[in-house]
Order: sequence, then structure tokens, then C-alpha cells
Amino acid sequence: MSRQIEPPTAHRPIEIPGISWTAHASQPALQRCAAIPFTSPSLNCLRTRAAPQGGLEMLLSNPSGGRGIYVFGWQALRAAARPSVHDILLVDRLAARCSPGDPPAPIRIRSAALELAADGHVGRRGASLAKQIERAESLTLRRLRAHLLLELARSLHIAEALPSVNDPWRAFPQEEAGWLAEAPRLLVAYWRSQDAGRAIQPHDLDTATRELAALALPLGLGPDAAQARLPRLLRLARDRVRRWQLPGHTDGQIAGRLVQAEAALNRATALLNDPIHLLDRWRHDRAGLFAALEQPEWLLDGWDRFCLLDRDSAATGAVIQLLLYEGDNRSLRRADHDVHGLTGSQQPPSPDSLARGEAQRLKELELQLGEPEEGDG
Repeated sequence: MSRQIEPPTAHRPIEIPGISWTAHASQPALQRCAAIPFTSPSLNCLRTRAAPQGGLEMLLSNPSGGRGIYVFGWQALRAAARPSVHDILLVDRLAARCSPGDPPAPIRIRSAALELAADGHVGRRGASLAKQIERAESLTLRRLRAHLLLELARSLHIAEALPSVNDPWRAFPQEEAGWLAEAPRLLVAYWRSQDAGRAIQPHDLDTATRELAALALPLGLGPDAAQARLPRLLRLARDRVRRWQLPGHTDGQIAGRLVQAEAALNRATALLNDPIHLLDRWRHDRAGLFAALEQPEWLLDGWDRFCLLDRDSAATGAVIQLLLYEGDNRSLRRADHDVHGLTGSQQPPSPDSLARGEAQRLKELELQLGEPEEGDG
């Protein structure tokens, strides 16, 4: 899960009312900054991106509630905002894994944040939740990989590929033994006997299904696809917007972004449901395939925090402004020298405010385990 997906090399613009895309370094604007789950109250509405000179820089919505997004170097922000130990460790871990020009993708940030929670940096409850998530995702990854191999076998009309025998959604497939361990070798042997020109090596098939299972994990595949993280998050975001009744312009922008996310999710699911074409894309256009499968993650990045906010929270407008930010540098202001006035005093945050920040992080972890009931939050 910690594997970094290659950024896309080319994208066609998508025309959605109220949503525009701008090109920069062959990447869509949405892929230039990513949400980071800080626990410090003053950094609640923050996103991060790779700095031109290396390392990370932070984007923060105007704390006064006005328009404009401020850009800070991490060291300046750290000195003024006095982030929590959790936040410092998270940025240090991300900076060590990112190189110049290598954007901190949501999948990498989420992996690092989950590791920190499992290590106990969001308290005992956070460690317990993170370990539950890791165990559940480990099993789901095995099931997804087995599902992809089984669907490939069915597409090749292999008579032995019977769901009653090999159904991964009713069993607990193991990587080291049984059908899942043998499937790549058996599939390749059969493929060679039928179509030697399209045959693939067992090691490559094993690598392909592991990578594709990791990308399919948040998207959903198989009988429980609707309960995967991104489909659930999309439903929650739509429900929150419907109940909040935001001002028309903002409501239209958010609705457009969610339509865009749903379209990307549907395209990604269609790719995953065509195993032979999927494998061909993996062999001949891996970067383009990974970009298409990862796009829903980018489009819904940060919306979990939006779904957990109160409508009248002081942070709500700032969160929405960053969620709808599309990389237009005209809305950015470099603010390293003004950081003290924008983030408060140099006094460390109070225990109560840190407790609230950790409680929000716990809610985000709970959201990953299951969908809250209608009306929660």
C-alpha cells in the first residue's frame, strides 16, 4: 500500500459546469496538492505539495474567511503555528519519502498517517482503529487479487475457474498457499497453450495483480464494491451537501466536483471489470492506467474531513475553499513573513484544542472502517 503510483503523463480536459482544469507540468491542477490529516487546530484546513526547491510546502485557506490561499514553507509554519508532535512526525515521514518534483499523492499521505496512528500517535483508540483498518485492508487486498485472477481465468474460459470453489469473497485466501499462490503459474501455462503471442510471465502476472489490487482497494470491486472507501465517501459528501443547503454558487461548484468524481469512479470500475484489457493496459500503458485508476482518489481527497465538519464551524468555509482549489496561482499568496498573524501566537495549542484535533482524526479513522448512520456529524 505504500507504493507510489506514477503521476499521469497526459490528460484530456473534462467539461463540467462550474469546474475548470488547468495544465501544469502535464498534470491536472488537482494533482498538485493533497490533503494532510493534521491534528493541530490552526492547521485544520491545510494541504501540501512538493516545493520547487525540494521538500514540502503548505497551502492554507485565508483564516479570516476571505478569499485567497496562502503558501508557507514548512519550517516557517512549524515555528509559528507550533504543530503537534503527530503533525511534525507526519511531515518528516512524508518529506523523507518525496523527492523534488514528486508530488505527495493521497495514497502516500494516507499510508504514512495510518502508520503513525498505528504507532500510537493519536492515542490508544487511534492505534486500535488503525490496526483494525490495516487488518481489514490486508484481507481485502488478498480477496481483490484473487478476484482479479479468477475473473481473468473466466475471461479465458478456463473450466476450473468455478466461483463455488474459488470464491474469494466467502473464503480467506492466503498468499502463500492454495489457489491464490498457484493461480499466476496455472493461468500463464493455460494462456501459452491457447495464445502464445499474448502470454505473460508468471512473475509479471503476480506483480500486475498485486499493483492493480492496491489501486482497486479504495474504488471497490466484487460483491461489496459499494462499501469501499471512495463510493462510501461520495455518498456521504452528497448527503452532507443535500442537508446543508449551501449558497447557490458554492453548492453548484461542489455538485460539479462530485459529478466529476463519480464519472472518474465509473471509468475506473469499468477498467477493472475488463480483466484482459486491464492486463494489456498494464503491460503497454502502465502510467496512463495508473492515472485513470488513481484519479477518483485525487478528486475525493480531503472530502472525509468535509463530511465530518459542522455546517456552522469556523473551519467549514476554509475547508471548502481548499477542496475547490484548482491550482490557479493567481489565488495564491506567499506568506512566510506573515505567518504569525495568520496562524495565531507562538504559544503551544492548549490540551483541550489538541484533544479536539485528535478526536477529529479518530472520526476520520472510524469513517474508514464504516459509514456513519444518516444524520451523524
